[in-house]
Amino acid sequence: MKFKIYLLVVMISLIPKVILAAPYVIPVTELDFTDFLPITGSCEMDIAGVVTDLPGSQMCIGSDSATIAHYRIIALPNTNFSIQVKTRNPENGDGLTFSPIGKITSDIDDITIVPGQAHIANSGTLGKIDIKFGGQIIISNAFNASMSHKIEMEAAITWSEVP
Repeated sequence: MKFKIYLLVVMISLIPKVILAAPYVIPVTELDFTDFLPITGSCEMDIAGVVTDLPGSQMCIGSDSATIAHYRIIALPNTNFSIQVKTRNPENGDGLTFSPIGKITSDIDDITIVPGQAHIANSGTLGKIDIKFGGQIIISNAFNASMSHKIEMEAAITWSEVP
């Protein structure tokens, strides 16, 4: 069974300084836990992309092909942004909980993501902010073993320029 999470990035109250220099986000890689057993359990992907079962679980199959989520905000240099990476709680009885583990970095900031908390990060002298994360996944309802599952998280990352 394969499991991918596709994140929808949302801009909130973004007021560009110059229309041609409006900040934007680039999805570099999507979060992909790859294969796991169709049973209940939990596992974690660290910031390096290493997937391990959490104590008491045997759900995840360690894989070298797992990938962390990586998004990049491109903006004018030395611009502050409020960035929030949210958790996902079970929806419509799917039993899936996801909590991000990662970093928000630029050439001047190195911020550990606290799920659901807004962080202020500066685009630095290079004008870019990287948002990288794996996370903990908990599945409380078994999935169909013969299917590949794609879970979307609407507004999983929100960001806005801080005036």
